[in-house]
Amino acid sequence: MSHIMSDECILASLDEIIANEESDDEFISDLFVGFDDEEEIASNQDIGSVQGDVHKYTVFQQNDAEYKTISDTEEEIVQSDNEEETEVSFPTHQPKVLVPQKINKDMFTPNFKWKSGTPFQPKVHQFCSAKSGIQKEFELNSNSTILDFFEALVTPFLLGKVAYETNEYFRQNIESNNVMSSRDTSWYDTTSEELYLFISIQMLMARNKKLEIADYWSTDPLLYSPIFGKTMSRNRFQLLLRYIHFCNNNNQIKNDRLFKIDMVLQDIKNNFRSAMVPFQNLVIDESLVLWKGRLSFKQFIRTKRHRFGVKFLFYVM
Repeated sequence: MSHIMSDECILASLDEIIANEESDDEFISDLFVGFDDEEEIASNQDIGSVQGDVHKYTVFQQNDAEYKTISDTEEEIVQSDNEEETEVSFPTHQPKVLVPQKINKDMFTPNFKWKSGTPFQPKVHQFCSAKSGIQKEFELNSNSTILDFFEALVTPFLLGKVAYETNEYFRQNIESNNVMSSRDTSWYDTTSEELYLFISIQMLMARNKKLEIADYWSTDPLLYSPIFGKTMSRNRFQLLLRYIHFCNNNNQIKNDRLFKIDMVLQDIKNNFRSAMVPFQNLVIDESLVLWKGRLSFKQFIRTKRHRFGVKFLFYVM
């Protein structure tokens, strides 16, 4: 049965040890009474300090949990008093595995069972080949030009609303800052016809890439592209690029990430939905549009050409 020695007893025993060297063994045995020899050895082995044994720790990752295995040296060479080497073997210890205690219960559902006989029935759409395809009210056919298709989807009415919001944003910006740059003094209200030219220049820039925007209007023989200067001046294009707007900032909806382009997005979706009725055989395809700015729903897909961007789903007919 274990007992606790008081401080006075310890000091008295230390004085006795100093006076009599043979009494230290008895004091040590009394001090550690109640400790199991096997537990003491096991605890010393865990920290790698038993008789100079070297413990090697191997750490590896598996399922976000860290496991450590302890392997002890199996042989120790000692030299006797007669300078003869003898080999002493120690029993091999089984490796210890630390099992992670935190288990993510969301990773599996052991009690999950599929249920049969549910009343759910998928909706079966009846397709009619006579109604599928481009609708007649859009007056588009095989003889229509690319511009005809573009104007049917991106309508003058839609660009008229964009022109209104752009002009309104310019006025709001001037009123709030009360400062006009030298280029702002040449501003005049834009129209839907001018925005068609603005969009066409943007699309042409993707085909004829240059390092800077000003290079598209450069007169250098190595960079000269006369189509840009004939369509719109450089200063006017940069002014529209600065003030182009699709919404009224005063009506901003909190936590609506698509508020800035929601008006244009909804109009184009409705135009596509009205212009084309899909056929029965459809394929859903996905595309990642490059975007490297700050966006909460931006995705990273390593296997795509543009690894960062916004994912879109398309109907392929």
